[in-house]
Amino acid sequence: MPKQDLTIHETFISSNFLLRVASINLMHNPIDLEDRMEMLIEELLDLSPDVLCLQEVLTNGEYDYLDHIAASLGFTNIHIGEEYKDRISDNRSGVAILTRFSDTVFRDINLDVEGATSPTVSAVKASFLFNNNEVNVYTAHLCWGGHNTWVRQEQVELLATEAELDTMANPDSVTILCGDLNEEDDAHPIQYLYGKSIGKSDRGTFWVDAWKMFGNENNRITSSMENKLAIWTATRRVSVITEMVPDRRIDYMLVHGWVYGRTGSPMSFMRWADKPNENGLTTSDHYGVLSDIYLPVKEETPE
Repeated sequence: MPKQDLTIHETFISSNFLLRVASINLMHNPIDLEDRMEMLIEELLDLSPDVLCLQEVLTNGEYDYLDHIAASLGFTNIHIGEEYKDRISDNRSGVAILTRFSDTVFRDINLDVEGATSPTVSAVKASFLFNNNEVNVYTAHLCWGGHNTWVRQEQVELLATEAELDTMANPDSVTILCGDLNEEDDAHPIQYLYGKSIGKSDRGTFWVDAWKMFGNENNRITSSMENKLAIWTATRRVSVITEMVPDRRIDYMLVHGWVYGRTGSPMSFMRWADKPNENGLTTSDHYGVLSDIYLPVKEETPE
């Protein structure tokens, strides 16, 4: 459903003060691509996000679905980051952000880590004004592989450093990180983002998790073998007894800083793109995440 006015703990919040951000990993394979993108567009027409963050956006196919998504949903600004090539196919993909704001400025963020043996993907940052608030949205697809927690740790530290620079440049700015982080929330990289451990530089960071504020067990999982496309991904290289593969929450919507109840606070959480069509097809091998971020009008500061 579209954004709506909210009442949280007896406090009325106008939908005009909510920035809706949605994120999903679109799957690094063109299998049933056109059907899946039509499913994506149909759901997003109802959800009507202000910002859409995408991971695993294919860049080498004949079907330019990123422009199709933008045109169908009215996004006016699009940027896709540096692509990477799959090791066992010719597929190329990257992360992308689409926004409705004409003043959006994009930047690629290099997340290469020395010594990493699996591909690393550049993050993308979008900066714009919403209700006179400076907003920075990052989308990232962290390195995959169970053995690569150390790589993901260095990548989240790079992103945390970018967020700290945002705050130093404008202490009132709001910084959001969403995407496929390829870790569950008890892993060290996510615990680091929660402020529960320190990084290699002996410095910490703090991010608020929209799911922890407004989610529940029914919408926690974003990667599941109940999803036929997730089964396809899990078995495309090796034989797998998929019933033994655990469900995981590896896709996130996070806001930098102690924003509880103040500007930048998440005010909702939902999982989306999680229902198969009549043929059992889902939009992706991941489920999407979405949150409304509280951004009331910022009054101009007298000079």
